[in-house]
Amino acid sequence: TYEGDGRYSHSSPSFAAPTGVHFLPVLLAGAEPSVVFMTRVDVVPAGDVVIVAKALSAGWQVDSGGGAELPIAAGPNGGEGEALAFSVESASFLGWRVGLLSPAPIRPFGYTHMEINIHPGNATGRALNLSIGGVGVKLVDPRGDDLVDLELQDWQTVKIDLTQLCFDEGIAAVAFNGDLEGRFYIDDLRFVAPSVPVVTAVTESPDHRRPESLTLWQNYP
Repeated sequence: TYEGDGRYSHSSPSFAAPTGVHFLPVLLAGAEPSVVFMTRVDVVPAGDVVIVAKALSAGWQVDSGGGAELPIAAGPNGGEGEALAFSVESASFLGWRVGLLSPAPIRPFGYTHMEINIHPGNATGRALNLSIGGVGVKLVDPRGDDLVDLELQDWQTVKIDLTQLCFDEGIAAVAFNGDLEGRFYIDDLRFVAPSVPVVTAVTESPDHRRPESLTLWQNYP
């Protein structure tokens, strides 16, 4: 509602909407003349999607082959339940694979990045790849452009910018493959949602009476 001097008050009922880009009609009531226009509304995730946190999250399943055993809950220092341990060896020139299957496709819109903690353990080899919904990222690259240092015996955090990747549809699986042999460890694997901004006040200039965009946060849970 137009209150004069270039200022508007806003009220609307809350509603649930899937993540993604939406366009809503906006009526600027009280202005002369009344104005109706469409505004873009970005609905982003309310929280992270956690795949691994000490163990595989509930509902996720594992599909492995090519010389990879089913991951177990174990840590690099021998402690149980510290991380997810991958024991792998190449059974063929195609290498091994371990797929983590989501209970439902994940809409990638709105997630800023994927974060993963990796400990190389005693694994050796030339290639370790991560597939996010079929989009590949090289973690250990034979060309030397590594995101993970196999010589560094410590936890390493890798952040993958999802806004730079192109997904055709929902993400049904996150998979690892390569030619490493030995045991390495994964922990804190997740899709990271943006931080919720704290809005205190909005004042529009009299020269800018139409809001340019809105952002809605997905209802939680």
